[in-house]
Amino acid sequence: MITREISEFDFQAFSEIDHLLDENINTGLFYSSHKQIAYMKDLLVSSQFKEYFNNFLRSEKKYDYISRNPVCLFRTSNVYFMPKFGVIISEDGDVYRESFEEARWVTPTKAQLPGFSIVDGNTEFRPSESIVAIDKAFICMPLGSRANYGHFITDCLTSLCIYKDFIEKHRLPVVFPKLEKWQRSHLDLLELTVPILERDDEILKINRAFHSNIMNHFLHNLTSDVSDLADLQLKNVKATHKTDLRFEKVFLSRKGQPLRQFEQEIILLQELKKLGFVSISPEEYSVDEQILIFSRAKIIIGATGAGFANVAYCSPSAVIIEIMPSSFDGNVWVRNLCAVRHCYWLPIIVPEAKPSEPTFVEGVLRSEGGLKYDPSYDISLIIEHILPIVMLLYKNDFEDEPSSAQNLSELREIKSLKYIAVKNKTDKQGAHNYADNYDMHFTQYRNKRVKILEIGIGGYDDPKAGGESLRMWKEYFTNGLIVGLDYYEKTHHQEDRIVTYKGSQDDHVLLKKINADLGPFDIIIDDGSHMNIHVLSSFNCLFPLLKNGGIYAVEDIQTSYWKKVFGGSSVEFNNKETSVGFFKSLVDGLNYKEFEKPGYIPSYYDRNITSIHFYHNQVFIYKNPNLEESNVVVDNCLPEAYSSFSTE
Repeated sequence: MITREISEFDFQAFSEIDHLLDENINTGLFYSSHKQIAYMKDLLVSSQFKEYFNNFLRSEKKYDYISRNPVCLFRTSNVYFMPKFGVIISEDGDVYRESFEEARWVTPTKAQLPGFSIVDGNTEFRPSESIVAIDKAFICMPLGSRANYGHFITDCLTSLCIYKDFIEKHRLPVVFPKLEKWQRSHLDLLELTVPILERDDEILKINRAFHSNIMNHFLHNLTSDVSDLADLQLKNVKATHKTDLRFEKVFLSRKGQPLRQFEQEIILLQELKKLGFVSISPEEYSVDEQILIFSRAKIIIGATGAGFANVAYCSPSAVIIEIMPSSFDGNVWVRNLCAVRHCYWLPIIVPEAKPSEPTFVEGVLRSEGGLKYDPSYDISLIIEHILPIVMLLYKNDFEDEPSSAQNLSELREIKSLKYIAVKNKTDKQGAHNYADNYDMHFTQYRNKRVKILEIGIGGYDDPKAGGESLRMWKEYFTNGLIVGLDYYEKTHHQEDRIVTYKGSQDDHVLLKKINADLGPFDIIIDDGSHMNIHVLSSFNCLFPLLKNGGIYAVEDIQTSYWKKVFGGSSVEFNNKETSVGFFKSLVDGLNYKEFEKPGYIPSYYDRNITSIHFYHNQVFIYKNPNLEESNVVVDNCLPEAYSSFSTE
């Protein structure tokens, strides 16, 4: 494979490698393995996100948010193009992977594409000899962009934006199927100076075709290039479109939409209107108006849908609240878009009801198509999540209204940890969903004079970075002392009721010193290195020092399954050298008095752990003397009367 990476958009460099192409060799084939040559645009993903994302981006998990795969430009020779499917075919009938992934939704096999037929059990490509031929063209519209607003922006327009200069320099016409009015409006905002060819042909022949790997379902693998596109379009809209449209609080309506209907929308909207929200159906506005509405909105709420693609035009720090059906919990394209635009993303997961009948899109069954949100879901739970955020953003508005004063006062007294986590921009809510679990286990301590030790302050070696969770705990535990330990110097974060220490979490001498200085602690939270050996080392040292009645919590225990760096295993699930394996081994000890093991000597953990609670990537261990006797076993011996006991 011949590749060359270019750090700048250097057309001459591209020309230098272009001649290496064998005119009879095509690139990026799905069914065949061929030589490949690609023009690599150096991908620049901003690390200057708002503080909400800073810790996350410095961690190894940053790829969950932003793809760093390079955006490549492919040149192919003597190919066929099917505008309605976005599919590129070689002369031999090979299908290009980047162009076929979205077409799979309606065309699982290439046999169903135009020009293909099955002959004697074999799929053959026999295009008509009368097919129109085009000398050169740029291709950027996969099937998903034909009708889906989100895919059109991300999978089509972003590719055009990235290679706009290249397209115009080489005078490449851009080939599309017949476009809708809204699609033409979007294209106008790019101000392309090359021809736009809208074709009804089932198949076109293109002698020299250019396309990028963005055609391969880019919606879920966004890069900062989307932000460049949005900035260009927004600039052109502001320069030409004058409107008074300005809604700070926006609710995205799905009324009348065929997919993923939110049946309780009207009930939710009634409550949101009391908070000053305006309901809009994006499709009822022009493209220019949609872009302006979203660019001016301060908070946007709605059920999952393509309308959220307009988040690309939101201002930094806008709050996006996405109501998602439970099966969409891993569908993160809106989250990624918010990361690119430096917005805050908050999901609200709602149970769903199975569709009463199957839904077909373009003749293909879509499992999520007829999905409906469970109508029995208590809509007030959504309001409980939204209200603190609205009040935080519009604090003065609420304080100026006497009728809201009592509700605001009550809210301040009972505000959830999730609310406090978002306010303090900690990754415990957003990158993770730990806040509700912490709230449930720690609420008993909220107003008590407790001492909290958290391992891991965040921000790596930047002395001023991190500290978000320390401030969160300080606000949550109103009378608590918050102590943080980090491998790096973090004294910058010290303030009233917050103390920091520098050192390693597996330094037992240091851990015992911290306990002697400021302990014993009521709660210990391990959000440190997440290396299994460190997690177990800290636990073995600190748990015996924890107060009776205290709780020891460990985050990010998914590293128990990751071998490299963290020392985990996805094969030996009961390996006691991993965090999960070790904590699982303690479960039986809860019932040590039921063991039929005469002379059994209980371990320290047997005698001092009364409950263990596992969650996704979290575990909580409660410390108390485990003294409850068995109602049958005596001194680990089963009475003689039970030896002949039968259930038959």
